[in-house]
Amino acid sequence: MTEIDNDLHSFDKRPTMAATSPRLESNLGSVFDTPYTKQQQQQQQRQHTSSSSLGTSPRPPAPSNEPKITAREMQLRLQQELIEEKQKLLQAKATKLNRIEALQSRLEQLTKLQQQAERTERLNKLLERSEVEFYKNLRYRNQQQTKYISNQLNVLPLPNWDLRLPLAKKFIPYLDIDKLTTYNEYIDDRLVRVFQFTILSPLVLNLTLKLEINALNDSVYQLIVMTNLTTLRMLSYSFTQALINDYIPNGKIHCVMYGLNSLTKLIQKRVKTWHQLIIKYRPMVDNERLRDIPEKVSDYKQLYANLKSVEFIDVVIKDKYKLRLHWSIVNNDHLTGSCQSKVHLYITQDGNAILKDTGPLFSSLIPKYGIINSLEIILCNVFNL
Repeated sequence: MTEIDNDLHSFDKRPTMAATSPRLESNLGSVFDTPYTKQQQQQQQRQHTSSSSLGTSPRPPAPSNEPKITAREMQLRLQQELIEEKQKLLQAKATKLNRIEALQSRLEQLTKLQQQAERTERLNKLLERSEVEFYKNLRYRNQQQTKYISNQLNVLPLPNWDLRLPLAKKFIPYLDIDKLTTYNEYIDDRLVRVFQFTILSPLVLNLTLKLEINALNDSVYQLIVMTNLTTLRMLSYSFTQALINDYIPNGKIHCVMYGLNSLTKLIQKRVKTWHQLIIKYRPMVDNERLRDIPEKVSDYKQLYANLKSVEFIDVVIKDKYKLRLHWSIVNNDHLTGSCQSKVHLYITQDGNAILKDTGPLFSSLIPKYGIINSLEIILCNVFNL
C-alpha cells in the first residue's frame, strides 16, 4: 500500500465530528449536539440562577444575522468536501503512479544502456585481446616458417654437422671420410678455414684433399690434391683429366665427391664381373696372371689389386679367334662429375676384325641380360659353344 492509499484510508476512518473546515467548527456543536433532557435544562437554569445571585446579570444572547443551516445541508457539504478531498488524493496518487512508472521506465532504459555499454566494452576488450593474440600467433608462425625455410628448404650447408654428415653420406655411399683435420690460416691477408681429409673407397682408391674456405663469404678459396693421381688415372683417364683441368682449379668439391662415388661404384661392379668371367671361361682367358685368380676369394684386397685397373679381357676361342671384351669408365657428365661404363666386344682372327656388327648386338643385349649372359649368347650363336 502506497503513502497516498494510507492517507486516504486514515481520512476515511476519522470521526465525522472532527470537521476540517475552520468555518464550520463554530456551528458543529449546535447542529450535531444531542437535545438536552429536562434534567439537564433544570441544571442549566440553576447555574444561571447561581450566577445571578453572585451579582452578575445574565447576558442576553446576541442577535445573529446569519441564516440558520440545517443538519442535512451541513452533512451534504461535508460529504461534498470529502469527495473533493478524495478526488484530490486520487489525482495525486495517479500523478505519483505516473511519475513512478516514468522513473521505472527511465531506470530500465538506463540499465539497458549501461548493460549495452558494458557489453560493448567487454567485446572491445576481447577483440583487442584477440587481435593481440592473433598478431602474436601470426608472428610466431611466421618465425617458425622462416626458421623451417631457412633450415630445411634452403641450398646452404646445414650448420648441424651431426645431421649434415649422415645426409652427405647418402649421396656418396661408396666413399668414407677419414683423417679430417680443421684449422685456420691467414692467406693473402684473409682468414681461411682449412679442412684436410682423406677420401677412402675401400680396396679402390685413396685420395687426400685440402679444402680452403674463405671465412668472409663461406666460398671455396682453393682446393688442393695432396695425393699422386697415378692410381686414379689407371681407373679412369677421362675423369682424371676433368679433375685436373676443371674440378680442382675451380674448387668444384661437389663434382669431385660425386664423381669419385660413381667411379667407385662402377669399379666394384667391373671387378665383380671380371671375376665371374674368369671363373666361367678360365681355360680360354688369354692372361696367365688372371687365370691364377682363385674361384673362392679369401683376400679381396689382392683380388682388387689384380682386377680394379683391368680394362679388357681376351678370350681365345678354338685357338683361332680372339674375343676381346673392353670395359672403360668415362666421365660422361662434366657438370656433375658422373661416370658411365662403355662396353665393347671385338672378335678378331689373326689380328683382323670379323663380325663388325657383333659390338652393337652385344650392347643391345646387355640392358636385358647383363654382360656375362650376353657374352654367353654371342658365343653360343656365333661359335656354337
